[in-house]
Amino acid sequence: MDHTKEIFSKKTITVYRFENQKSELGIWRKFDGTVSPIFSSLTEGKCKDMPMDDSDFYRYEGKRWFAATDNKQLMPHWFSALDAIELEKLGYCMYEHEVTQIRRVSPYEVVFAKEDSVSSWQIDLSTIWGDEYVELKKNKEKNHG
Repeated sequence: MDHTKEIFSKKTITVYRFENQKSELGIWRKFDGTVSPIFSSLTEGKCKDMPMDDSDFYRYEGKRWFAATDNKQLMPHWFSALDAIELEKLGYCMYEHEVTQIRRVSPYEVVFAKEDSVSSWQIDLSTIWGDEYVELKKNKEKNHG
C-alpha cells in the first residue's frame, strides 16, 4: 500500500481565527490556556459578553483546543470593523488555518488543536469587512497621522 498517497489524500478543513502569534495570544486566552481577554483595549468589543468559560472541553484528549470559525464571512458576527482595526494595531491578525480535525461548538464556532494544523497564513481583513474596514482604517490613519 502506498502510504504517501494516503497522507496527502486526507481532507483538510479551513478555519479562521484572530490571534497574535508572536505573543501567543488569542482574544480570550494565551496559547497556554491562561485567561487574558483583550476587550478592555477595544472601543466596541462586539463579542466581549460572549461566554468563554474554561472547561475540560478545551483540553479534550490532552490537546489545547482553540476557538475559530469555519466560515470567514461569520467573523462580523463576532467582531466589528473597528474591533478588527484595533486588534490589528495591537498585533493581532486574522489567520486562515488548514486543519485535519475540528469540533463544532455552534453554527458559528468550531475549535481546533494547533497540532492538527497543516498550514496557516495571515489574511487581508478587507476580504471580510470590505469597504467599511478600508474606509474606517483610512479615516483613523488620517486622523492619527
